Amino acid sequence: MITPEIVTDKEILACFLKKKFFPKKNIIIHVPNLNTVALHSLIECFLFISGVQFSWKDSSHRTKNSSTTTAIQTLIGDVFDWLGQFNQVSLQVNALLQQPIEYFSIQEIDSCLFLRTDHWFGVKGGGSVSHLQGDITGFRMNNITTNVISSDYLVGVPIDENFTLIEPKYTICGNVPEMPDLLYNLQLQQSLSLLPKQKPSFIYQRYSLGNFFGLYLKYKYNVPFVCEYNGSFVWIAEKWNGRKLLHNSLMHSIEMLNLHHADVIVVVSEVLKEELISRGIGAERIFVNPNGVHPHIYSPDIDASKIRTQYFLENKFVYGFLGTFGPWHGTEVLTEAFGKLLQQKPELRGKIALLLVGDGKTMQLVQQVIEQYSIQDSVILSGLVPQEQGPFYLAACDVLVSPNINNPDNSKFFCSPIKLFEYMSMSKPIIASDLEQLGEILQHKETALLTEPGNVEQLTDSLFTLYTNKELRDTMAVTARKEAIEKHTWKMHTQKTLDFLKSL
Repeated sequence: MITPEIVTDKEILACFLKKKFFPKKNIIIHVPNLNTVALHSLIECFLFISGVQFSWKDSSHRTKNSSTTTAIQTLIGDVFDWLGQFNQVSLQVNALLQQPIEYFSIQEIDSCLFLRTDHWFGVKGGGSVSHLQGDITGFRMNNITTNVISSDYLVGVPIDENFTLIEPKYTICGNVPEMPDLLYNLQLQQSLSLLPKQKPSFIYQRYSLGNFFGLYLKYKYNVPFVCEYNGSFVWIAEKWNGRKLLHNSLMHSIEMLNLHHADVIVVVSEVLKEELISRGIGAERIFVNPNGVHPHIYSPDIDASKIRTQYFLENKFVYGFLGTFGPWHGTEVLTEAFGKLLQQKPELRGKIALLLVGDGKTMQLVQQVIEQYSIQDSVILSGLVPQEQGPFYLAACDVLVSPNINNPDNSKFFCSPIKLFEYMSMSKPIIASDLEQLGEILQHKETALLTEPGNVEQLTDSLFTLYTNKELRDTMAVTARKEAIEKHTWKMHTQKTLDFLKSL
């Protein structure tokens, strides 16, 4: 009997988009949550046509089988329901478009209704996890009663009387791209009885694709609405994913609705502020607030001996990266620079190592570089690790690297990498690209060595410089930790948002 191979729904969809039959014949499809699988019946129909035997399993060990008849019936039902459901959401959006814009002032702040409406499920690590945890705990550290409404459980956020899970339903139009995101607005409105009875001082929402619930609550309660904007989903779909959204026009309208009606828009970089101003958003409502760190969690006092033993890193000088392997993270550039260092200094083989923690779209490029330079014995690919394990992996490194590169379309780098502040807080020497906010936060040869984005030769030289110069390593490490504690804690981050909100 053939043992089923474990695959993800994303692997199957990738094959579907390439218009190829799925090659494996006996699989288990592993997903974070069986109740929130987009294109569920479409995937099943594709697998039936491909002649694949399959079952579903999620992170809670729930399993599910299906039949061809059920999958086809659900798929056809979703197509017929699509227009009606789409019109229902469109009517609400049009009503909001006609709503006169009002901005509310505030003097005393004691409570916040925090909305996390992303349709990302089972996310255990990465920047979004740190940011959510940082904001929520930061508000609470500033004595703000923070009630959280979330589409999923959140790492580091207690499940208590201040946390309400409202899990999206994918039973209607779950096979139509973006429709579950749009219909979640209606579901949240129907779940108002689950919200805290007390009127909040303000609404805070991490803006997500197609969601306007924060705006809806603003006018229900007549309180300020703070929209955390981390970039345009419409732009990201086209520029990073290579295709427009199916409901592109409606998604754009919802995005602009949030931006025009928000009393405060919190962005993490000056580049994002410039982008919003170019789209007609008033500068006086935009607050630039870079990301932060919990210095008690990301601390130089962490014992990393277990990680170093696990990966045979004892007596080795370790360069490290932790984060997503994405189109602008530059992990393939770092890997090439490390390969060149070993090529130029072969006597370092066995003495240095590269620890890459994470996963993502560019992993294949990283693996190709590893093979090109034959450095398999010197590079550790740990894969994704739980958020709470991140500090231990960083502590196992001697130098931390943030090798970000320009966006693929050469637009300005608009992010605020959380790894930057976590690196600083670990009191480790840093090498980073001199790219927008990284070059604004870090000072060359004081808190980091800054290199030209994508310049492999400069990065190679910097790797070697820090290997040979212990005095520089120690000085930069101490200064970086001091800067993190004095300027970039999550408590300070959220206090700045509160101060800006009061100033209006």
